[in-house]
Amino acid sequence: MIKIINKLKKYKNMENNNIKPLTLNDLVKYNHEVLFPFMEKTLAMKKDLKKTATKDDLKKFSTKKDLEKFATKNDLTKLKNEVLASQGKILKKLNDISGNKPKEISELKTRVEHIEDRIDLLAKSN
Repeated sequence: MIKIINKLKKYKNMENNNIKPLTLNDLVKYNHEVLFPFMEKTLAMKKDLKKTATKDDLKKFSTKKDLEKFATKNDLTKLKNEVLASQGKILKKLNDISGNKPKEISELKTRVEHIEDRIDLLAKSN
């Protein structure tokens, strides 16, 4: 967790010192180094609950709805995909506003697919 916080501070300092246009590579790097590890470490996962909870812990949940509050691998993948999609839209709008030619959508899709493949591999390894 400390490593993630330090990386967040590093990115914050970079933003303050070097104001430059955001590129797709910057966004992908940020996602892999900061955002996705942060999401994986902070979301309460059902598999974690099953590994660490005792019978008494599980009795504290009154209904199955309480257990549904815990994320599954599919929830995490869905959240990551939504984040990537919204970042892609924002990046395209920023490029349009700045007068630069927007990045090719196919390039963005390829990168998203690559990230999705890595997410799948991570999910399988957990």
